[in-house]
Amino acid sequence: MQTSLIAGKKHQAWYLDSGCLQHMTGKKSMFQSVSPMSGGVATFEGNRKGLIIGIGKVCIPSYSPINNVLRVKGLKHIMLSIRQLCDCGY
Repeated sequence: MQTSLIAGKKHQAWYLDSGCLQHMTGKKSMFQSVSPMSGGVATFEGNRKGLIIGIGKVCIPSYSPINNVLRVKGLKHIMLSIRQLCDCGY
């Protein structure tokens, strides 16, 4: 499932995924704060892998902050985990 949110003047496509275990993106510019994280990989469709290089908070105007978002090297999309949203009470 895909939805769109406006972040500044840029239109960003966010993918809501019931199979994704963690929020993640490779776009450093999306983070309000991010801490380095070494080790770990995220596996994508087609058995492709991306190195996890950080974890942080993404803020979008008019929405609640999204915490514990993984920064994954090479990931072009912004993935939101339905499970993680439900666990946080959304």
